[in-house]
Amino acid sequence: MTTEMMNITTGSLVELLTQGAVSKDRELLETAFSVTIPSQIQASIEGLSPELAMPLLQALVERMVKRPQRAHSLVPWLRSLLLARGDVLRTKPDFQATVAPLKQLIESRSETLEQVMAVKGRLDAILEQSKLKRKEITAEKAIRDSFEQPMAVYQDTDSEGENNEGMDIDVPSEEEQKEGDDLETGDSDDGNEEFNADEDEDDFDDDDQEDDE
Repeated sequence: MTTEMMNITTGSLVELLTQGAVSKDRELLETAFSVTIPSQIQASIEGLSPELAMPLLQALVERMVKRPQRAHSLVPWLRSLLLARGDVLRTKPDFQATVAPLKQLIESRSETLEQVMAVKGRLDAILEQSKLKRKEITAEKAIRDSFEQPMAVYQDTDSEGENNEGMDIDVPSEEEQKEGDDLETGDSDDGNEEFNADEDEDDFDDDDQEDDE
């Protein structure tokens, strides 16, 4: 039940606290303790009779020790009560016995909190080391992969074109080869005819010489 739903005023809140503390009515006190507005809490404590400070303290300590998770909503009430009625509470003979369970709870919680914070610090350090280790593994893998990949081969297309142009060889066709063979054959026949003509001339010269004799 929220304060907005109940629309509790400061006057009605003081009345709830008074009736609840005198009669030890748990429902009335729970209704009053549901208020979480600091200014309204402070005003209601100041409007409460000093004689009701101890019953109200006992009710708050009982609830906090029984259910420590309620500390978030009950601590503002306890703080306002100690500030406004601390002088009155110190004079009560049962003040020490009333706050002893609360003091023990706070000390145990503080010790546990220190242990929890130590564990948290160690956990944060381990997580940070784990994060750094993962980064190192990722970097090493990237380097390994870069070496395992085949190296790119550079090809100069212009140089290849120039080399191919310098190595072009004209291959004669079959008809060109045949014409070349015919030409070679014709040259050979002409040579033979010239050779035979020379021989005839030599024979003729020899016959002339014999006739002269």
